[in-house]
Amino acid sequence: MSLKVSRATVDKAIALAGVALVVVQLLLLAYSPYHVAFVVLGVLLIYVGIWRLFSHWLPDRRVYTPLRAEVDTFIRLVRKLNAQRARGDATAAFETAAELRESTERVIDAAGVEAKEESRGGVDAELHRQVLGSS
Repeated sequence: MSLKVSRATVDKAIALAGVALVVVQLLLLAYSPYHVAFVVLGVLLIYVGIWRLFSHWLPDRRVYTPLRAEVDTFIRLVRKLNAQRARGDATAAFETAAELRESTERVIDAAGVEAKEESRGGVDAELHRQVLGSS
């Protein structure tokens, strides 16, 4: 059974670890330079947890990145269409609507497609379709 921990939980845990470290060191009345260093480390952990800096170091869990890119493009086109319709620019809105239809087809094509990681170490631009339900 695998345990999945959210990024927000990791950030909160790091902040709480920092608070615990600071409190413990302050209770021991930081007389030595080591105790002061631990207090500084604890304060830094609090800031890292509060600012959610640690989650930027975690690997990206997204598998279907081509689909995500196409959906982002689709959303940009929807915003563009809305702005054009709000301005009353029917010609530009008609062209954007055609782009939206094409984008919808690209979203359908990108569904289930993963970015393929090659053994050479880098991410290859070649995509492969995930086979669902076939043996």
